Amino acid sequence: TTVLLGDTVEVPVWVLHEGAAETKELYAAIGTKGIIFNEHLVGRKLVSFRQDAGPTSYVENVSIRIPTGTTPGVYDVYAKVLGTSPLEISPVAHDVLEIRAAPEQFILTVLQEPAVGQVTIRPDKAAYDRLDVVQLRAEVYQWALTTHEFDRWEINGSPSTTNPSSVIMMRDSEAVVFYRQKAAAPAPAPTPAPPPAPAPTTISFRIMPTFPTDAMRLKTVWGVAFRGGGKTYGNARGNTPAGSSITISGVPAGVSGTLVALLAGGVGPPIGPIGSGTFTPVDGRAYRFNMTSGGLS
Repeated sequence: TTVLLGDTVEVPVWVLHEGAAETKELYAAIGTKGIIFNEHLVGRKLVSFRQDAGPTSYVENVSIRIPTGTTPGVYDVYAKVLGTSPLEISPVAHDVLEIRAAPEQFILTVLQEPAVGQVTIRPDKAAYDRLDVVQLRAEVYQWALTTHEFDRWEINGSPSTTNPSSVIMMRDSEAVVFYRQKAAAPAPAPTPAPPPAPAPTTISFRIMPTFPTDAMRLKTVWGVAFRGGGKTYGNARGNTPAGSSITISGVPAGVSGTLVALLAGGVGPPIGPIGSGTFTPVDGRAYRFNMTSGGLS
């Protein structure tokens, strides 16, 4: 166990009691064992034992305060029960307690001139050990950004234009952050009028079908239309030979819609209308759709 000067150490004492209820004083000592045990620090505690028909184990902590004048080092510990005959005394526990000197600590004071910002301190502690490194970051408050900006740190009287800056704690220290007023900003240039909106444009696109099933390939004509923006462009019930492409023109750019097609003529009833998913035609882009109806694609 390691403790500092000024701390209090709890020495656990195990006692095996048997017989009538009674009160005894536990005694614990910190010291060094040579020919005899040289006691440096001691503690005492009154303990009430119950009536125990057989051997019963008790564990009690005896408090011993470590005065600031104690010599740092590694110590032995032992305990005993006073008022017993023969005297109940424990074996010596060797080198079980290390007493260390309390670390030297320093205070850091942080100030702002003027108070128009905030400072982040890492680590932020009430006191620092020798050679601790503390980082300081100054930030102007949002409401003061138009009027002030960071100028410099002065740490123990030494200026620094670095932000964040740091302090190596070797004594009580003071860090002051200074903010300066910004120069008046020039009047903004007038905002130019926006250019006129471009005239609406339209696009055209050519559609070429492929018919993967026998039922479709038996059809002789087909038609296709684009439905979007509340309007229909082209003719889904056209009479275009099934092997020919169809061009749809005049669709406004940016309009979303669907393709609707119908296969007719030839053997069997018409197939369709069959439709695509919704899309927005873009000039210069190619598309491929699976258009389905009644299990046919």
